Amino acid sequence: MAGLAFAALVLCLHITAGESQQLTIIVEHSQRNVTAGGDALFSVRPSGNVTSGSWTFNGKTVAQWIDQTGLVDNEYRSRAELFTSNGSLLLKSVNVLDSGEYRVNMVPTSGSQISATVTLRVTAQSPNFIIHLEHSQINVTEGGDAFFSVRPTAGVSSGSWNFNGKTFAQWIGQTGIIDNVYTSRAELFTSNGSLLLKSVNMSDSGEYHVNMVPTSGSQTSATVTLRVTGESQQLTIIVEHSQINVTAGADALFSVRPSSTVSSGSWIFKGKAVAQWIGQYEVVDNEYRSRAELFTSNGSLLLKSVNVLDSGEYRVNMVPTSGSQTSATLSLTVFGESQQFTIIVEHSQINVSAGGDALLSVRPSSNVKNGNWVFTKKTVALWIGQTGSLSIEYASRAELFTSNGSLLLKSVNVMDSGEYRVNMVPNSVFQSSATVTLRVTGLDSESRRKAYNCLRYPEISSVTPY
Repeated sequence: MAGLAFAALVLCLHITAGESQQLTIIVEHSQRNVTAGGDALFSVRPSGNVTSGSWTFNGKTVAQWIDQTGLVDNEYRSRAELFTSNGSLLLKSVNVLDSGEYRVNMVPTSGSQISATVTLRVTAQSPNFIIHLEHSQINVTEGGDAFFSVRPTAGVSSGSWNFNGKTFAQWIGQTGIIDNVYTSRAELFTSNGSLLLKSVNMSDSGEYHVNMVPTSGSQTSATVTLRVTGESQQLTIIVEHSQINVTAGADALFSVRPSSTVSSGSWIFKGKAVAQWIGQYEVVDNEYRSRAELFTSNGSLLLKSVNVLDSGEYRVNMVPTSGSQTSATLSLTVFGESQQFTIIVEHSQINVSAGGDALLSVRPSSNVKNGNWVFTKKTVALWIGQTGSLSIEYASRAELFTSNGSLLLKSVNVMDSGEYRVNMVPNSVFQSSATVTLRVTGLDSESRRKAYNCLRYPEISSVTPY
């Protein structure tokens, strides 16, 4: 019996020694995320007895203990608390400078020192925790989908959606739970708390309350009103400013907002699509890609570093989830620094042989409302906006380019020689003019015939001058 007792004692001592050599520090959370001003608890627990330990940060001892006696460094004394019973540490009112790795060291009653690390990440605190609503009221036709788009200003630990006093969706962290009644037709986005209700009906109309609990701070709520209608509602586009005046080089924001959810839309300028979107997918035309930004959430458009050629009417088209397309127009006027309007003439004098074509190439420094060409005090051509008109005499042998005001004369003759004056009226300042001189050399067949008749029948020249 004595031999058995001795063997049992040896075995117990062996097991005890084995356990002391396997001491570990159990860390509740290896990473702590805390908003500035909040408290951070580094919760740890040794697997066996320890005689002493310490916490260090950036190579400096924050706190240390021997048995049940603890000591906190002077720098942390007012805002740190050490729990000697298990070695946990509480940091109060943390700030972003407290972010980093904290190392806890423990010395067991027998064996070597062991360590563990806890990482603290302190994020700047927003002045107030707020739930941003994309739309505080949503109008949807019966059978359509209603998207309650929300976004918190800081991280949240949990939240819920309530309707008619009943919680039908909730989440903790990234785990969401939807009530059985809504399981088949509701989708919860735990990343920001947004909610999608599918195939809504009239009974779904009412106030929906979203509640969120931030990682640090008090619960906050917001309300979204859903109105489900039996008939299709006419979509309207709400325009913040229908006229925008901007100096060249500045940015122009075309701020718009639809009265209900839209499935797609586009921005048009001078008959060309500048930008378009379907859902949240957007496409910006190559010409504008480097200087335009489209906000698919409401259809607004930002044009950066505008110039005078960007002036004009911009049309936004939106297609609702149910119903017909709706449009709205915004006018942009870009003023140059000097605001001096000029007509740029490619060639002030043009020499052309009889029978050839003469292009009077001009270009305005900014957009114009209207203009005309005059020769020998007679109007050759005129235009208003993009609509041009030629006089009867020139209708068969002239072409007007309303995009820049240039004029093409075809099969010219010596009688076309002279000064041609172009007048343009810009959008914002006074009319400006420029002159192009045309010199036609040589005689075409018609001119030669007239000259021959003049020489052979001089009496005709006094009656029918050429």
